[in-house]
Amino acid sequence: MELKHSQLPDLMGRPRGGSAALSRSQAEPRLGQREMPLLPTLTRAPARILLVDDHEEVRELLVVVLRAEGCVGDAAGNGSEALQCLERGRYDLVVSDLKMPELDGPGLYRAVLRRWPNDHPPFLFVSGFADTPHYAGFLNGVHVPVLFKPFDADHLRATVRRVLEEHEAHPCRG
Repeated sequence: MELKHSQLPDLMGRPRGGSAALSRSQAEPRLGQREMPLLPTLTRAPARILLVDDHEEVRELLVVVLRAEGCVGDAAGNGSEALQCLERGRYDLVVSDLKMPELDGPGLYRAVLRRWPNDHPPFLFVSGFADTPHYAGFLNGVHVPVLFKPFDADHLRATVRRVLEEHEAHPCRG
């Protein structure tokens, strides 16, 4: 079934054909009103996100928040498990802790760039250790966004949205 232009919502999400004039309450977002969902849209599938953290409760929080936004994906407990997931399928984003056993966030990032130098997903790191000299030096060298733990769900959603939008606007990888 093909949708007609008049059946699609306008940029404000309203049905077309109504008045173009907006009241002040329609034009301005209300306090506490959530932004548009991350995905899906009429033209895009849900974002596939790989969540990597050695703390199960953090993984569960990430999964719950991002699934509520319409995202899909997998969770891994360390970088080695994440590499296995990446070998099985494509992801739109990798959200990874920095400090983990077996293969940490920097090791995962470097391994992904080695294996898929021109076709890898963007990364977002989450960590309570990002300001330590070891991790700060790594992050300054790679310019990957970081969320400092603890963070709230709104900040997570906004940062994921920004990273996905920036990657979509500038898909050059590598």
